[in-house]
Amino acid sequence: GSPGVSPGPGWRERWLGGPRLVAVKLGMLANGFTAQGVVLATLTLALADVAGSAEGAAALGGLLVAFRWGADLFLAPWCGHLSDRIGRGRMIPALLLVEAVAVAGLSMAGSRATVIGATLAVFLTSTALTASSDAAAGDLAPPDRRAEVMSGYSDWVDIGAALGPPLAFVLADRIGLWPSYCCTAVLLLLVG
Repeated sequence: GSPGVSPGPGWRERWLGGPRLVAVKLGMLANGFTAQGVVLATLTLALADVAGSAEGAAALGGLLVAFRWGADLFLAPWCGHLSDRIGRGRMIPALLLVEAVAVAGLSMAGSRATVIGATLAVFLTSTALTASSDAAAGDLAPPDRRAEVMSGYSDWVDIGAALGPPLAFVLADRIGLWPSYCCTAVLLLLVG
């Protein structure tokens, strides 16, 4: 570098950050993998498996996905406020554990009502987790590098969401749909 100019942070610091920021990023990688990847990609398959009708499963799956994205509009601000009051260090691990329980419930689904209930729980928890984690990443980012840190944080979420569908279908093909949800629940528990 030129004299008098300090070098910027290395790739490791830019990609990872400190231990607390890495923990938030891992949580959102697991959340993206689960809610935006595995569950969204396999929801219609799960519904068709318990209901027996592909047409009804597709319609119901579409309604659940619409609910998932609509809930963000109303629930995210409230969850962000709640995480301000409770503390993100408590709320994020708790939400990861709740999401793990919801996915585990999905793995044991034997009826359409159970699939719907577990899916709604995954989606609602994911919304709360996203709001809390976004705020935590912003809190942990140095003020002079906030845009860079938030950009890297978004990459972790997107990587999780991108890996979810193909890995979900590979797992479902190799070990079955319901056991693949168990594997996803274990991932969330480990990260939580």
